[in-house]
Amino acid sequence: MIKQKAEIIAEAEAYTGVNRSVIMGRSQKNDIVIIRDAVCIAMKRVLGLTDEGIARSAGRERSFVCYARRRHEKRMANVEGYKRLYNHLINKAKQEVA
Repeated sequence: MIKQKAEIIAEAEAYTGVNRSVIMGRSQKNDIVIIRDAVCIAMKRVLGLTDEGIARSAGRERSFVCYARRRHEKRMANVEGYKRLYNHLINKAKQEVA
């Protein structure tokens, strides 16, 4: 499971060009939060991880994952970059799991 989590983060890093330490860091910049949210929701959907497990991977509190899930649907409908990143992460993660 740890390997799959690391691969999702690595894929987000490769796709966006943003370093994994920044993605999983403390930055509150909207661009970084969008990437972090996509990573967390991809981990939830593909790997079936608990909110607590995802939060530990992201260096966050469990409530962060709850808020990310709430933002997810709105971003999927309104933010094309988020939608593309999320779909890319889902597709890659499904390939790795299979």
